[in-house]
Amino acid sequence: MSRVLVIGAGELGLPILQSLSHLASTFPPSARPTITLLIRPTTLSSPSPSKSREIAHLRDLGISFLAADIATAAAKDLASHFEDFDIVVSCTGFAAGPGTQLKLAHAVCEAGVGHYYPWQFGVDYDIIGPNAANGIFREQCEVRRFLRGQEKTKWTIVSTGMFTSFLFEPFFGVVEGLETAGSAHEVVVGAL
Repeated sequence: MSRVLVIGAGELGLPILQSLSHLASTFPPSARPTITLLIRPTTLSSPSPSKSREIAHLRDLGISFLAADIATAAAKDLASHFEDFDIVVSCTGFAAGPGTQLKLAHAVCEAGVGHYYPWQFGVDYDIIGPNAANGIFREQCEVRRFLRGQEKTKWTIVSTGMFTSFLFEPFFGVVEGLETAGSAHEVVVGAL
């Protein structure tokens, strides 16, 4: 039986959790993989009704929870959390902050996890290189270099192409008027 840990339940993590849950349900109970979500303690105990509904939905899917904060935890502490898992899938994205992706890769390898899927779902960082977009992807290239230099943990890169839904968020400032789309207001695209 495989023990799978998914880190992050956002735009990428939630569909992955749903798909893994569905896949796990096709196994006989004695061989069914376990799916666990690593989630911040504050999110798990959030009084927000929308967060409570999301957590309840994930519980209904048979997903367990591990409370930890990847932003504040040291790599050795994360490694102790990861030791119990055969597979770790990172779905954290840029929101995790600088240094987090490399810290996760080190923790996964230190823990002896059998297989790691690092957060590399966007562009192919080998092609664009560490200096593209003023170095914003440098850490992703460092993660690949680190993983290639070790032999303890198998790993797989999944490059799906750039996620661009963030362009439609009001804070990004590219698209205006989406919150009133469908009414008499117009949607304005400032740049793409």
